[in-house]
Amino acid sequence: MTITAASEMVFKTIVSSKDGKLILEAILKNVFKKKVIIKRYLKVELPMEEKGKRLDLLIETSIGFINIKVNKNDYNKESIVRNFRYFCEFLVQNVKKGKCYLDTDYIQLNINFGNNVMNDYTITNGEFIDEEKTSKKNFKILNLSMTSLCRLCCNDHELISKYRYILMLDKTVDELVDFYPDDEIVGLYGGELMRLSANASFVRMLANEE
Repeated sequence: MTITAASEMVFKTIVSSKDGKLILEAILKNVFKKKVIIKRYLKVELPMEEKGKRLDLLIETSIGFINIKVNKNDYNKESIVRNFRYFCEFLVQNVKKGKCYLDTDYIQLNINFGNNVMNDYTITNGEFIDEEKTSKKNFKILNLSMTSLCRLCCNDHELISKYRYILMLDKTVDELVDFYPDDEIVGLYGGELMRLSANASFVRMLANEE
């Protein structure tokens, strides 16, 4: 079985590992094109009517709250709205009473593998607009298309180097051997991916999930 971070279970396990904070901060820096410091990880179960549903990876960072969703299969507009709805349900229940929602940013980051609605774009950035046509700039949805990014970076060594922490998510253990072998973050990520690939129990659990 081929294992990559296209599986949300693999992604979440790696970025929650001992060195996961360093790995995830490097990925987020690639996405947002600036340094992002992770303050804390938040793992929250949703209301009972959404039994079995969890926020995939919710973190508080130096640029606001970010909910990260990895999508392996086809992705559509309904999925985009549904993911952000889960995020909003968390906010309603957990933001302190009296705290202004405009004080910080709330970002839904979707990392999309395979076919999806935005294959012609590498990243789309959506904002919310109220009934008065006023943009709520602190509520955002970012959709990152791995298909488009890989196509954009194809044979362009400068772009491959620039986005290597995102591109590594689509690579297998064997492919990572020669992919920036001297890079600390790639090495940490590759080591975790190798550890998971060698874990028979994890591989069986992953196969059952998929």
